[in-house]
This record gives sequence, structure tokens and C-alpha cells, in this order.
Amino acid sequence: MAKDPDLARELRIDEAVEVVLASPRILIGMSFAFIILLANLGPGVLMGWAGLPAAVIFVMIYLAMSGFFRLRHRDRPTDVSARRMRSFLIFAVVMGAGWGIMLSLIIQAGDERTRTVALLLAFIGTFATTSINSTRVSMGFGFTTLGITWLTVLWTGALPAFGASVMFVLAYLTISYFAHQSQQTRIAAIKQTMANTRAMEARFQAEEDLRTAQIEAAEREKSRQMELSATQRNVINAIPFPLILARGDSALEVTPAARAQFGVSEATELSEITLSDFFVDPATPAEILGRIQADGELNDFETLMKNTSDEEFWVTISTRSLVYEGQKSWLNAIYVIDARKRMEQELGATRDRAVAALADLRKAQEQLIHAEKMAGLGQLTAGIAHEIKNPLNFVNNFAKLSTEMLDELAELLSDGVTYADDDTREDVEDTLATVRENLVKIDQHGGRADSIVKNMLSHSREGTGQRETVGLNGLVKEALNLAYHGARASDVSFNADIQTEWSDDVGDVTVVPQEIQRVFLNVISNGIYAAGKSAAAGGAPAQIAISTRAEGGDYVVDVTDNGPGIPEDARKRIFEPFYTTKPAGEGTGLGLSMSFDIVKAHGGRIDLTSAEGEGTTFTIRLPKAARGEAPE
Repeated sequence: MAKDPDLARELRIDEAVEVVLASPRILIGMSFAFIILLANLGPGVLMGWAGLPAAVIFVMIYLAMSGFFRLRHRDRPTDVSARRMRSFLIFAVVMGAGWGIMLSLIIQAGDERTRTVALLLAFIGTFATTSINSTRVSMGFGFTTLGITWLTVLWTGALPAFGASVMFVLAYLTISYFAHQSQQTRIAAIKQTMANTRAMEARFQAEEDLRTAQIEAAEREKSRQMELSATQRNVINAIPFPLILARGDSALEVTPAARAQFGVSEATELSEITLSDFFVDPATPAEILGRIQADGELNDFETLMKNTSDEEFWVTISTRSLVYEGQKSWLNAIYVIDARKRMEQELGATRDRAVAALADLRKAQEQLIHAEKMAGLGQLTAGIAHEIKNPLNFVNNFAKLSTEMLDELAELLSDGVTYADDDTREDVEDTLATVRENLVKIDQHGGRADSIVKNMLSHSREGTGQRETVGLNGLVKEALNLAYHGARASDVSFNADIQTEWSDDVGDVTVVPQEIQRVFLNVISNGIYAAGKSAAAGGAPAQIAISTRAEGGDYVVDVTDNGPGIPEDARKRIFEPFYTTKPAGEGTGLGLSMSFDIVKAHGGRIDLTSAEGEGTTFTIRLPKAARGEAPE
């Protein structure tokens, strides 16, 4: 960087702008940190000496926000001094010292829980600064905070010295790595920007040289045209196709071929001929003039013209400039292509009809394929239901029967057990209770399996599920809880930022709760999957945003993820049965299809908005229904 002052200057500017713009994030982050601290340890933790560094932190945040509001609307600076950059480092060190000293005092004065919270906040605050694209801020704050916390841990013996040292050294190395990677990324981006700027400057210079050369060539052409003026006039009159020499809209020379084509008699004076009168579209002359002014000439411009009898015909016009009687004029060569143009129009119409017929054929083919898929799905689910239903009914019925028989057995044994010793009587009672609990579980899980079979049949025939009036917010919350913990169960390392907004205006809906909850579970699970995959591939941390609202006659639920988005071709088929964008073995392609059918059966609608690289939003609309008023 020292060898390239431009690069060093741009790096300083970029880092300074990033630090100033990050001030609100610092304020929000510190506010949340203090909220966590107070929520876990109570307000008393800041009473005493720990309140002094906390006050220093808020003073520094106030100064940072003052700079932000003062500089946010200013133009990007052309340079930033080394003194200013040192002030950023000093700011970070003071903030880190304040944070570290405050946590150090808390660790010394608190119990084990207090020390744990303080250590967590030390690491969270340190790693949070790596999101600021500034090596000075990240390392100044992080190294200072971790250093003070490390010394405090060693001094107080809060953790084993060796383990604590290893943990803090790893934290130092991690922060250094993040800061180095951030610096390298910024250097690469700035180098690319500088290279693009220099290339653009070179391009502008080349274009300027080209324009200069064109002007010089035009001057040379002007001199040559003045010498050949007399010869050009004779040539114009001898050419068999229409030629019109004009200046603006006025005709200077009209060849015999042009008079014949446009129906202008020899007795008509040139001053009576206006070129714009021969164009069918009044806007065409202005378009031609614009092209000539932009390019200096006109080549094979197709347009519709007419003669004095209003007979229309297609032509191509090519225009060149020349000097006539000492002034710049335009020679228009007109070629009649009426027969060819009419044929092209007929061929175009025929082609359009063929394309439309092909599109109709493809649409019919897609509908046929879809119908075959649905028929196959119906056969599949019907077969599954037939094979599973009978043994499932056997399990459910005999579970209930066994429960009743167990009660009878308990009555029969009650007299005999009365005379048994205490241990025998207790064993009998425990055994009967265990068997009864097992039978209840068998009955419950059998009912669940029966519900799954019924839902599988929803793709082959319409169901008549029992509707209930339930709170929509509660259904969505339960689905979110199931989906998130399901993801955590599959991958213990998975984590996501869940943002929710539950509107108090959203009330009860009359629905089949299990079916609607399955819709939300499918949509939220897909969002968690997409956001998690994107984060695992190096993207932003997984985020899921869920909100509810009342809109017109509907309740609306939005589920948004920050995954990779859905390509346009996939969005067209996303609700088709068996269609999935997941790798083989990770998806069946039935979740969204079933969800679409369930929402539609409830009189609602499910839509999606997505863009590649920007995430996806599923919007589910369900009609409002007063308690008990919705139809069954």
C-alpha cells in the first residue's frame, strides 16, 4: 500500500466512511448488550465502580453518533488524514477499555453466574465489532476488551489459567483473521474500482480522439464535395431510382424517377415540394433527422411513404451529406421495396400463427403431463391408504379394547391383591399402570398415523376435515417452534435470527387446525432450510422473519428468509406435485403442493415473491371468520 499512494488514500477513505456509518450499529449493539446485562444481572450490577466505565462507553457512543449526524449527508471525502485514522483507533481502544474494565469489575464482584454472563458479553462484543469493515476498530476494541478480560480471569481465577489462555488466544487469532480477510477484501475491491476508473478514462480519451478524427475527416470531405458539386448534379439526374436532394424539409433537386414515383408533375416548382408530405407517419421525418444527426448518415431506413394520390408503398432510405451551392445538404436515395415488405409481413403473420399454435400445443402437453401426474398421485395415495388403513384400524381398535380389558383385569385382581404383601401389590399396580400408559400411547400414535394417511389422500380427493375456530397467531407460533426445533434436532450447530411481528388485529379463523398448521410448518421449514444452506455456503447468517396482519377481509401471514432465492423458471413450477429444488433425497416435492391445495380449500391464497440472491417471501392469505360462522 505504501508504494501506491492512491490505493492507500482510497483505503483510508473507505475505512473512515465505514466507521462513521457504523455508528448507529454500535449504538444498537451496545444498547442490546446493556439490556442483556441488566436483564440477567439486574440494575445493581452497574451501581458502584462498574458504572464509571459504562458512563465512558455512553459518552463515546454519543460522540460517535454526533459525528454520524454531522457527516452522514456530506459528500464522500477526497482524503482522510492519518491523524483522523488514529482517532478511530483511539476511539476503539477507549471503547474496548471501558467495556473490558466494566466487565472486569463485574467479574470480580459477582458470583459464578455473573462471571459467566460477563465473559459471554466480552466475547459477543468483541466478535460483533468484526462486522465493522475497519481493522482499527475491530482490533482496537477486540484486543483491548479481551486483554483486560483475560488478565481479570487470570487474576481472579475465574477459569483455569491454561484453558482461559488458550480460549483468549484463539479469540485473538480469530479476530486477527477476520480483520485480515476484511482488509484483503477491501483492498481487492478498491483495486478493481481504481482499475475500472483508469480504464474508463482511457476509453474517454480514445473516444475523444475518435471524435477529433471524425471532425477532421468531415472537413476533408467538405472540401472534396465543393469541387465535385457540378458533377454530382448531373449524376443525380441520371440515376434511374428516386433521388431527392434536400436541405431540411425543402427539396433542392428531384430526379425524374422521384417525380414519377411520388406523382409530382414537371410543372410543379421545387419550392412547392415538401418532403414531410410524402411520409405516412408524421413522426418519421423527425426520427430520420435524429438518426442523421447522431450518425452523420442514414442507411437502409425502412418506412412507409405515399404519393400525391395517397397510394402507400414501402421504401428504404439511405442518406448522405454533401455540399450544394456552398451549403450542407442531404442526398436521399429511395428504393421501393413494397413487394418484398408485403411478403415479409405475410411471412411474419404466418410465423406468429405457427408460434401461437406451438405454444398452445406445449400448454396442452403440459396440462396433460400434469393431469397424468395427478392421476398417478391419486393411485399412489389410494393404494397406500388401502394397505395401511386396515392394520392401522386393527391397532387403534385393539388398543382401546385392551384398555377396557385392562380395567376389568384390575377389578378381578383387586380382591386377590388385597391379601398379597406390599411389594407384590405394588408390583401389580405398577405393571397395570405401565401397560395402561403404553396402550394410551399406542392409541395416540395410531390416531396420528391415521391423520397422516388422511392428509396423503388430500392430493387424490377432497377431504371433509373437522374445522375448529382457533387463533391464527397461535397456529403460526406453534409451527415456527416445531420447524425451528426440528432444524436444530437435525443439525445441532444450526442457528438462525428469528424475527416475529404478531399483529393484535389478527384474531380467530375457522379452519382445520392440523392442515393449516402443516401449511405453516412446510413454508417455515423451507425458509429455514434455504437460509441455513445459504449461510453454510458462506452467505449471511440465517434470518427468518414472520409477521401477521389484517388486510381487508383477510388475515395475512408473511414468511421471509434470506436464502439464495428461487430462480424464475422454478417459481413457475414451485407448487406442482413432485417438483422440488432440493437435492435428491432431501425433498419429495409434495410439501408446497399440498400446502397450496390446503390453503385453496380454505378459501385462501398462497403467493411467493423471490429474487435470486435476495431471499424469498411466502404470503399466505386466509379469509377472516367470526367464531363459528365459517362453513364446514
